[in-house]
Amino acid sequence: MLLTLPIRDVQVATPRARIVRLDLNGRTFDYEAGQAVLVAKHGHTTRKPYSIASAPEDARRDRSLELLVGVEADGSAGDHLPLDAGAAIDVEGPVGSFTFPAAPVERRFIFI
Repeated sequence: MLLTLPIRDVQVATPRARIVRLDLNGRTFDYEAGQAVLVAKHGHTTRKPYSIASAPEDARRDRSLELLVGVEADGSAGDHLPLDAGAAIDVEGPVGSFTFPAAPVERRFIFI
């Protein structure tokens, strides 16, 4: 699935990372925890993968997708991804099969 979504907002997570919230504009976007999307500014030919940082139930409730994006020292993510509210972003996916099981038998988990 390929969607063009606006950036709702960008928040500083750390000096070298930003939380980028993409507005789903009333669309549904079904995915499983652990999946990613390929993103780039609208019309850019090369998309880069980013893990989806929001839980599927949070995305449905908030009608947005959150991505944790690494940035350079100057705060930019690179030419492929502007970090401006309102910027149009092409989103392809979801991609990836390393997902969290729906009903795990284990009770404790370690993620690295």
